[in-house]
Order: sequence, then structure tokens, then C-alpha cells
Amino acid sequence: TEWMFRSELTMMLVHAHPDDEVLSTGGVIHRYAREGIRIVLVTCTGGELGDGPGGVKPDQPGHDQKLVREVRRGELEASCKVLGIDHLELLGYLDSGMSGWPQNERAGSLTGTPLLEELPKLLALMDQYQPQVVVTYDERGATA
Repeated sequence: TEWMFRSELTMMLVHAHPDDEVLSTGGVIHRYAREGIRIVLVTCTGGELGDGPGGVKPDQPGHDQKLVREVRRGELEASCKVLGIDHLELLGYLDSGMSGWPQNERAGSLTGTPLLEELPKLLALMDQYQPQVVVTYDERGATA
């Protein structure tokens, strides 16, 4: 009930990869940030299995996961500034790739980590920020 007495309205968005905040909820974030709602973005992975510079795919020679992670982190931080995101929280899981990829099961990845191990991190952030609204995906995610 503590959240009922907070004067600052807060929206938390939980996304798997950097760029999901723009592609899936950019309009929502921008609108409510402009209305003065405190926006908290939780990004679960570094997105290192995304395309590299020059469009190099993760299964192609020359794909550098560390470089992709660094580039995507910079893009994420820039996105936060443009959209009006107040707080960025990074959970630090390895990118699982797309549904059916072998990286889905690798240790330390978002989909390779049991939910009961992931949940305490998210609950701690919810306790910290006390959002009235949480925006995320259903159990099928965005690629189902």
C-alpha cells in the first residue's frame, strides 16, 4: 500500500534487449515522460547477438559480441536521453538470441537462467522504484 501514497507516478518497462524500448514502446515512453511520469527502463541483456557493424550477423565471421554489446549500450544510453527515461537498470544477462537459437540454453543467458533465479532481481527493482504501472511481454515474448 506504500505505493498508493507516493506523490511521484512511476512506470517501469522491462525489455530483453537494447533497442526493444524504442521499437516496442518508444511512443509510450516518450508520451508519459513528457507528462512528468518517472520512467524506469529495465534491460535484461546486452544484445550482443544482434547484428554487428556493417550488418554482420552473429553466425558470420567477424561478428564481435563484445563490440556489439558496447555499441548497443551506447545506443541504449542515447535512447534513454531522447525518450526521457529517468532510470536505466541493466540486469546483465547474456543475450539468448532469437527463439530456437542454440544460445537460448547457454549458462548466464536470459532464457538459459531459471526464472526463479531471475525473479529476485526484478522484484528488488520493483521494491526500489515502486512503479504503479509495469509494461512488459507475456510468456511468449515479442517473437512468438
